[in-house]
Amino acid sequence: MKNHADIIIVGAGIIGVLQAYALQKRGLDILVIDSATGPGMEVSYANAGQLSFGYSGPWATPGLLKKLPDMLANPATPLRIRPDWSMEGLYRQLQWLYWFTLNTSRKNFERNKRRILNLSKYSAKYSRQLLAETGIEFSNRSLGTLQLFRDQRLFDTASNNDVEPLRKADVAVQVLDAEGCIKQEPALARIHANIVGGFLFEEDWTGDCYILACALVKRLTANGVRFLFNTPIAAVEVGKIAYGVRTGGNLFYSANAIILATGPLTRKLTDPLGLLAPVYPVRGYSITADIIDEAKAVQSTVLDEKIKVAITRLDHRVRLGGTAEIGGFNRDTFPKRYQILLSALEALFPGSADLKTGVEPWLGLRPMTPDGTAIIGKTVIPNLYLNLGHGTLGFTQAAGSAEHLARVISGEAVELDPSDYELERYGKRYQNHALYHESASVSV
Repeated sequence: MKNHADIIIVGAGIIGVLQAYALQKRGLDILVIDSATGPGMEVSYANAGQLSFGYSGPWATPGLLKKLPDMLANPATPLRIRPDWSMEGLYRQLQWLYWFTLNTSRKNFERNKRRILNLSKYSAKYSRQLLAETGIEFSNRSLGTLQLFRDQRLFDTASNNDVEPLRKADVAVQVLDAEGCIKQEPALARIHANIVGGFLFEEDWTGDCYILACALVKRLTANGVRFLFNTPIAAVEVGKIAYGVRTGGNLFYSANAIILATGPLTRKLTDPLGLLAPVYPVRGYSITADIIDEAKAVQSTVLDEKIKVAITRLDHRVRLGGTAEIGGFNRDTFPKRYQILLSALEALFPGSADLKTGVEPWLGLRPMTPDGTAIIGKTVIPNLYLNLGHGTLGFTQAAGSAEHLARVISGEAVELDPSDYELERYGKRYQNHALYHESASVSV
């Protein structure tokens, strides 16, 4: 394999793979490098299976600070904080949580929600284009997401506060009563008495992110894109510009531009360069099981608003995704978190899936930013670009993020405001370019 490319992409999750797709269409020579054994092996592997173009928003919401004691003490809360007791880990956790709390003001929440919705809607356009161009099947359906309410107070609050802003943002959302929810998801008729109402996000999809990533890699490889797996990156090499990467085996690959699509591992590469990319790993859980009774099963995605669990149909399988833990890189699993997922399935679609054999539990590290918005675009180091930090919306926003950055790199007209997504939105202190000089060579 030659050691030069027009563009090197570090990371072969759905973000990196779709970035390669967008750039390869522009005739560029692309090399994708990843430490895993294949594409989509980290957070893309078993996410909730939603493309939530309408149901998108930041986690840092007004009023969240009142819930912090519960998030620390209650093992059943949807968002849990588990202190990282290592010295460096606790410092970074507290640092990120401080930035996160700054985004809970009403002003910041509204700004962040606008940015996230704009990117999600943009991504819907290019996701449709992707399917039209490739025809790839990835257990995909386009039946919408049903946000289900079993609590009258929650439903009334959401109806009064959320619906009109969504419609002003051109999000296709219907407010449904219990009968409307059952019409959308017939199997819910068995729990009719427990349903208060729901919101139907009509343009949302479902699908298996891992299947899509693998199919795209096969297609891209046939079209000349090179993929290098089992290859950890030790350093990004920079002088006055970024000019290459060095692997753990001390091999060097040069490029005209480098894109980091490295998710929660980003700071290991960017901190030594003076780029403080505020991305933190947030643990997310899922369970995938076979459907055994079609009449009792979910048809698209149902999101239980009370406990924040998504139940998604993937052909003959159902995936339960949800709960989150702000707890660092620790991959220890906690059975109670899986039990929350199973309880949601039994509460809404009892008897629909085989939960005794063939159940696949999974834990992934979602790359979260404090404001909930992805970091996409240039940095103060010429030729070094970022496409990361999408949190729970990586699958949703991948196609749009890739198209936007491809336009930035190619010098084409952009449809999104670059300043909404670049690292520089966090302030100059996050990009300490005083470190850069012609002979710089930074290693981890």
